[in-house]
Amino acid sequence: MKPAKLSERTGPPQKVSSADGTTTGNSTASTVAVDSDSASYKVTFDSSGNLEGVTNASTGAAVGNGYSGSAVSLPVTLSYTGTSATSVVPAGQSIDLSLGDFGSSSGLTTAAANSTTPTIVSDSATSATYEGISMQSDGSIMATFSNGDTQLVGKIALASFANANGLMAVDGQAYVATSDSGSAKVGVVGNNGTGTLETSSTESSTTDLTSDLSSLIVTQEAYTANTKVVTTADSLLQATISMIR
Repeated sequence: MKPAKLSERTGPPQKVSSADGTTTGNSTASTVAVDSDSASYKVTFDSSGNLEGVTNASTGAAVGNGYSGSAVSLPVTLSYTGTSATSVVPAGQSIDLSLGDFGSSSGLTTAAANSTTPTIVSDSATSATYEGISMQSDGSIMATFSNGDTQLVGKIALASFANANGLMAVDGQAYVATSDSGSAKVGVVGNNGTGTLETSSTESSTTDLTSDLSSLIVTQEAYTANTKVVTTADSLLQATISMIR
């Protein structure tokens, strides 16, 4: 098994004890770690936070086990004989420490409520291939991979001008800075007046075809009518000249 990293846990799983000291549950917590060869392993911890075992995530075969040890008998009794290297000779005394039963939560009391397993996060990942990119409204460019992970690969910068109306239009629906517009001030999205981005959308035309075509027809008819007026006036003028002659 190649080395695999696990992030620090927030705390070990806890046993739950009711108000009368009776153990009501025993929990374990596990997470999946991936080594450098993309092999997955299930790592399990006991309720004391000790490593309980490691198994292959696919086959369930044991890879490693936790530490072995021997149980101690509780309660522990400490006896003092009174012998001391100091000049003070105390009387004999014994002290009993009641630590509860080994492997249980007896001796401790807590609220009678269900326990929650702490979140254990693995910072390892399986190998994946690049699938595509997406853009966020804050200018972040995120790469998406086949294992579902995303990663920030770039940020889009925006430029602002003191006088945007002073920009000069060029081919390709682009603009260039002029002395009237001032120099470009480049910054991140949303700061210093750079504005925001509208992602996953296409800018529509600002032309209303219905209204513009109607206006064109009205203009054409008005031109035709004016032409007929000029023609009629010219005919009347020619008739008047003929009468004078």
